[in-house]
Amino acid sequence: MQFGKLFGEVIAMAADLNVSVVKPCTAQKSVYRSNASTESVSNTESYYRINVFNPMLDQVIGDLGERFTNHQRQSLLLFHFMPHNAPKASWDQVKQVEDKYNAYLDPCDHAVRNEFALWQEHCSRMKSAMPCAVYAVYALTLCSKQVYPNIHTLLQILATLPVSTAEPERMFPKVENTLTETRSTMAEDRLEALVLLQAHRKRLIDVTNDEIVKKFAACGSCKLQFSFIL
Repeated sequence: MQFGKLFGEVIAMAADLNVSVVKPCTAQKSVYRSNASTESVSNTESYYRINVFNPMLDQVIGDLGERFTNHQRQSLLLFHFMPHNAPKASWDQVKQVEDKYNAYLDPCDHAVRNEFALWQEHCSRMKSAMPCAVYAVYALTLCSKQVYPNIHTLLQILATLPVSTAEPERMFPKVENTLTETRSTMAEDRLEALVLLQAHRKRLIDVTNDEIVKKFAACGSCKLQFSFIL
């Protein structure tokens, strides 16, 4: 039912662009991928539902299952220790966090539970700082390590958890752009240095071109090539 509505919208959009949505030629038997047989695909809508829409849903469901695993759901429970969430949280909700990170916490019985009760009381009175305490790093500064050592450790874990894999994945295209055919013999240390220069342009020191040339000319065998500049 939902696909029929979506397919109708696609047909309308294609008509505005003078594009005809037709079923492509299908083979009776596909060797390299699974393909709906001609008997099960009676029209264009059935073809795209079986070969495009349903596989896309399977892919999305699989990606969501991999991204929100039991391990990640337990880590998300750390947000119950945030100052704006702690007063409303119950111990049953955060008990899994204690079990997960017990190697970093006080081994004494009920130590984390008692600290959490005190932290809830402290957060309920700290209403003036609530608008700014939505970030884990700022919440870490509000939590005294001497008074709440276990809560401080859990907030520190929350502040250092990677949000996503976007930042490390940005390095791959930089490597591809740097390691070209003309630089195929470049050593690993130089490749790493060039990639870091591209990734952290704002951290580059402010030096003149002459200083860079002098520094480069003083490095080993390159001194002979750039001796005429000095």
